[in-house]
Amino acid sequence: MWLGGLLLIGSIAVLAISLFAFIFGAALLPQTWLADLTSEASTVARGLMQAFMQQLTVRSLIAGGVWFIAAWR
Repeated sequence: MWLGGLLLIGSIAVLAISLFAFIFGAALLPQTWLADLTSEASTVARGLMQAFMQQLTVRSLIAGGVWFIAAWR
């Protein structure tokens, strides 16, 4: 009983944080880190950070969804 409840709460927390980061991820990326780079390097670095953020949140959404379903069983 305890394990199922904790798993459900944890999976809901992972889903909520991941969804927030997936939606607002581009706005959460730091702008000042890219200020010293040239425009081309800044564009490449920002693209890499956005791709990393998107992949991280999608994978954590999948993992949170799997654990959410496992908690109901």
